[in-house]
Amino acid sequence: MKSARALLVLALLPVGGCFNDGPPAPEEVALDRYDEAEVHYAAGRYEEAAQGYEYAILHRSRWKEAYVKLARCREAAGRDAEAAAVLERLLGIDRFDEEALRTLGRIYARLGSTDQALLRYRRLRDLRPEDRSLDGEIARLEALRKP
Repeated sequence: MKSARALLVLALLPVGGCFNDGPPAPEEVALDRYDEAEVHYAAGRYEEAAQGYEYAILHRSRWKEAYVKLARCREAAGRDAEAAAVLERLLGIDRFDEEALRTLGRIYARLGSTDQALLRYRRLRDLRPEDRSLDGEIARLEALRKP
């Protein structure tokens, strides 16, 4: 009788979802790909890391750290416009992300897009009014705009 119950329990385990007989969901794979990307990033293999971060973003679109790391990879490769585009996507998710705002300000200033840089630094100053370094950067960029 006990063996019949044991067989019944074993037969019901797959019905209860206890055995995974299919491939993992992309959202779960994204976690592994992110971890792999972190290893590549730490080793300075930014293009390989970028692929993992892109996968993570594709399947976990609100994962802010994946956007930041992807932008850093693009920036390290000298692809500032692509880095800016990634961070703009992040601001679409969280328009108050301070790291995205600060990095965008720096990138846009480097690209000569003074107005875009000022917009990001001013928004960041609204969030961090005690950060006096922002006042200096805003003043520097405003001086560049004057003829």
